[in-house]
Amino acid sequence: MSAKIAAIGDSISIMPFKAFGVDTYAHTPAEMTEAVFSDIVAKGYRIIYITERLAQPIMETISEYDTVPSVSVTLIPDSMGDTGLSQKLLRTMIIRAVGADTISEE
Repeated sequence: MSAKIAAIGDSISIMPFKAFGVDTYAHTPAEMTEAVFSDIVAKGYRIIYITERLAQPIMETISEYDTVPSVSVTLIPDSMGDTGLSQKLLRTMIIRAVGADTISEE
């Protein structure tokens, strides 16, 4: 059984995913992101890549799937670069799991 995989973001950022057979959802209006994300989950996609800039305004919706084992959401940088959101989320998860910030550069 293969998992359905989707990528959401600007066309330049998600174009490479298409080469690997990933279903891509290219759009720019941030106000459409939540509807597109919810539609993808409802269609049974199990692995979802989304650019950080589009994910940022809908993090509350995305975080609802943190404890759903059948859906994996991964934030990726877009063509304009990394926003730091992924690292912030990773740091939060590590602190929650380990009890200390083990990746801090300070």
